[in-house]
Amino acid sequence: MQFKVDKLKGDFFGGLTGAIASLPSSLAYGLVAFSPLGPDYIGFGLQAGIYSAIIAGLFAGLFGGTRGLISGPKAPETLIIASTLAQLIATGFYQVPADELVVLAITASFLMIALAGVLQVILGIFGIGRLIKFIPYPVIAGFMNGSAILIMISQIWNFLGVEKRDTLIDLFGSLSELQPLTVLIAMTTLLVMHHSSKLTKRIPGSILGLLIGTLLYQGLRFAGYSDRLSASVGDIPLKVPTPEFLVAFIDLFQKGYFFDTLIRVLPGSIGIAILGTITSLLASHVMGELSNSSTNSNRELIGQGIGKISVALFGGIAATGTLSRSLANYNAGGRGRMSAVFNSAILLTIVLALSPVMELVPKAAISGMLFALAFKAFDKQGIAILINTIKSRDIRLTVHLTDLVIILSVTLVTLLFDLVTAVGFGVVISIVTFLVKTSGSIIRKINNGQAIRSKKTRNEEMIETLGKYGNQICVIELEGSLFFGSADVLSARISELIQQEINYVILDMKRVVDIDSTGSNILEQLHNRLKKKKRALALSYVKNHSKLWHFLKETTDLLDEETDQCVFAETDLALEFFEDKLIEKYSANRSATEEIGMETFPFMKDLTDKEKQIFTGFIRRREFEKDDVVFKQGDKSNSLFFITRGSVDITINIDDKGNKIRVSTIPSGTFFGEIALLDNTPRSANVEACEPLITYVLTREDFEILKERHSNISIALLTNISKLFAARLRAANQMISELEK
Repeated sequence: MQFKVDKLKGDFFGGLTGAIASLPSSLAYGLVAFSPLGPDYIGFGLQAGIYSAIIAGLFAGLFGGTRGLISGPKAPETLIIASTLAQLIATGFYQVPADELVVLAITASFLMIALAGVLQVILGIFGIGRLIKFIPYPVIAGFMNGSAILIMISQIWNFLGVEKRDTLIDLFGSLSELQPLTVLIAMTTLLVMHHSSKLTKRIPGSILGLLIGTLLYQGLRFAGYSDRLSASVGDIPLKVPTPEFLVAFIDLFQKGYFFDTLIRVLPGSIGIAILGTITSLLASHVMGELSNSSTNSNRELIGQGIGKISVALFGGIAATGTLSRSLANYNAGGRGRMSAVFNSAILLTIVLALSPVMELVPKAAISGMLFALAFKAFDKQGIAILINTIKSRDIRLTVHLTDLVIILSVTLVTLLFDLVTAVGFGVVISIVTFLVKTSGSIIRKINNGQAIRSKKTRNEEMIETLGKYGNQICVIELEGSLFFGSADVLSARISELIQQEINYVILDMKRVVDIDSTGSNILEQLHNRLKKKKRALALSYVKNHSKLWHFLKETTDLLDEETDQCVFAETDLALEFFEDKLIEKYSANRSATEEIGMETFPFMKDLTDKEKQIFTGFIRRREFEKDDVVFKQGDKSNSLFFITRGSVDITINIDDKGNKIRVSTIPSGTFFGEIALLDNTPRSANVEACEPLITYVLTREDFEILKERHSNISIALLTNISKLFAARLRAANQMISELEK
């Protein structure tokens, strides 16, 4: 019973937080949607925006497939509504008087929203909504950028306090009308929203910006500057929503306009359905990962469709599942469907109670808020690609440049035509790119940790542990281009491997020639997904300050200091990292920071206590600091070193300039320099301490004395050396055999 009370309490506070976060943007998007109708319809637009969050949020939350997902209006769908309204009025589609034309155009826009809902329900019923995910990220980025620019263009007049003209070019001839105080209010609202997290985390940025902008406006009016300011929103006819547009649809049918209108708004309906599906499924996926719960994509589409149909009947604009509102709900405790119910109920209460207060909000503050939302909507990855392309000295047509061309092209088409045309244009470009680049599979080969090993030398117990549990490590060699087509295949393959109890996945990027923003997004999603399942993803051959390193740095959080180590310069280092985790989990070895006793070495177990005491009399303790050189390649060899703490890197020289390559790493519990006991040749490699190192040294001279006086001890030592050689040889042969397949 207590659990249910706590859950209901969490849903209430989640719904309350989501409602507060939804209110400003819902009102703003309502204004944008009906801005083509002029200032007389500001109140109607505000009402339609808030109805969207209340009605669509309620029905989508109840019938959707993702618990805790909060729906509300978004910029792209809003702009489709605005452009459709503008076209219906400008073209004189209905051939009726002006007053009746506006009513019919509004009815047509709501019919378009309802039709979009029907399309989404169909997508969900037939399970084909998942195909939407194949629209590549650069296309989405392009029309998001275009949408952001369109929002700013629509609000620039209110931002500057200039009377709206027919075209943006007319703005330059109207700059003499600019109102500095109005600009101050709009800019203050924008800056407060942008930096709100630095000011306070208790109040949503949009509310804080709107509040301060309104207080500044009213303060200037009180000071006597009303004549230098633009107007406030004014009277807002908010009321309890009723399904009045059902009658309007019937009236449209009776007048003989219904089917012609349906055909006319169909492109807009398709656009709203596509954009709503993309946004909702993305938010649904993130919320599912965040709450570690299952989601039903098809049911989510049906719920979103029902939400659009319902809100159209009540006179609200299109809504879709949104990540920002959902995260606000989740972070405040909302987990169940009741959070959506509370969200809608609280929104309705706030609106009805605060309607008189909202009339005081200046248009300049709203335009500042919309500018802030537009800046936030801009695609950061596209901007990063543009900057990197300009800075790069190598300007070949790579996948990065292809991404940039797609983003800029879709943005331009969005501005010149409409969002639906832009999506179609972007998909065509992406399909052509896909056909050019898909000449082979991105996955070259898959190996597991039993077949291949790192260069780090292990003792017998460690080798046995890796032989038993090494199959939990998987190395996937990639080859070719990792982009929106191949990345999804890779993600699906890794999902299959996870079902086979693979805990550590290494992606060998050595042969990856290109990666696009969709590919980097999926890599980050894979990392986060595995992390939530207590597993790990590593990327190898991502060398510091390489092109791949810079691209991942700009487009993901994989290289941030806060992110768990997951990027390595070589596959061997990643293998070593995960092998150490397996040994730490399944082996009885002590911490690498602790010193072990000589009695833990395997050959010591075959000696009597007296023989152990005799042997320790022949060895000498030597300590080294990190990066100390134990010996160099070419030095005279005369000592065997037993490591009781730390580890060493074995490297060989590859040229006369001091360049080296790592051959192996040897940890505590094993030894190095054993060849010194067998012959008297110079050292064949360099040995450097990786960390503070403690060793015990047996010289060749002491070993000869040991052989002569205590043969049992020397035989036990040589036998152990032979066993370790044999174990390493078997592992090497198995690796070679696997790699030759």
